Amino acid sequence: MLSGIVWLFLRAFTEEPSSELWLGRTDGQVNLLTCDTSHWQELKVLSVPCFTCLCVVNNSVWVGDSQATVHIYSQESHQEQSTFSLLEEGEEEVAIRAMQHVPQAGRVALTAGARLWLCDETSQSLQELDMQTAPHCLCVTCPDDRGMTELWCGGLDGALTIYLLPESGPISGREVLEHPDSGTVSQLCGQNNTAWSYLYPGCVVYQWECSSRNLLHRLDCSKLAPCSESLLSMSIEEHLSRGRCQVTALAYASGALYVGTAWGCLVVAEATALRPLTVFRPFEEPVDAVLPLGERVAALGRGYRSLLARFLPCAMAGEATQLCALLWRTDGWVLP
Repeated sequence: MLSGIVWLFLRAFTEEPSSELWLGRTDGQVNLLTCDTSHWQELKVLSVPCFTCLCVVNNSVWVGDSQATVHIYSQESHQEQSTFSLLEEGEEEVAIRAMQHVPQAGRVALTAGARLWLCDETSQSLQELDMQTAPHCLCVTCPDDRGMTELWCGGLDGALTIYLLPESGPISGREVLEHPDSGTVSQLCGQNNTAWSYLYPGCVVYQWECSSRNLLHRLDCSKLAPCSESLLSMSIEEHLSRGRCQVTALAYASGALYVGTAWGCLVVAEATALRPLTVFRPFEEPVDAVLPLGERVAALGRGYRSLLARFLPCAMAGEATQLCALLWRTDGWVLP
């Protein structure tokens, strides 16, 4: 059980037999939480600049901070290797909001303020892309029939901007899609020929077929009640309000889509059709992050809730202010 972390930014690199989670703090340190295929193993502390996002790029970890600077760390030694800035001298500093590695194109997408860059993963040379709306989130898809990688960017007013990235050379095209509803695209997740999106402040997850650009399915989280609750612990009118059913995390793992909500629920749905498989509530507060780790999924949130509390009078409970990391199997959605 972890506590004292105000802001959480989480990515991981998976290298058998263990995975490592970086949990950012506001005091210039990072908690490094290591796990194997079944258990949490070790917690270390690393001193780094206060960062706003990070991603794994080959054998390094790229860390973005509030001054539009990228710090590159060795995955193995955790030592800083180099730094570079997204801004020209004299430009106003702005926080890096999101980073997305595009391994097929050998580049990293970075967004800060209302701007978007592509950075060569080796030379760190930058190319700024033209954006019609400020990008809030990023994901990568690989449609089979297009022969190139796509970078999906979520923005304001339900806009999705899609860039076509070949293995080498400049971008080969840009397209814009719009959701049928209004809102800010605050969550994106991509896998092969499929992309999932979420519009804040709604309750609906959208599924897109990348090759046809068609909207295939929707998942309305306001219509899903957690199976872990009893009638005594849940008031449907109060707890399934649209505010509590807002989506706070989105991840794909092992053929399923994992959706975290503001009420601390974890929704597991079939990735191909968004058919709900199960819904349970392991946290008192919103789910901060869901991260696939090979055959496991890590879920982080505040205030651990024992799923056995209504069956065992002495079941463990956690304080709502404590950050808790739970490790789940993806074959049966149970704690290992």
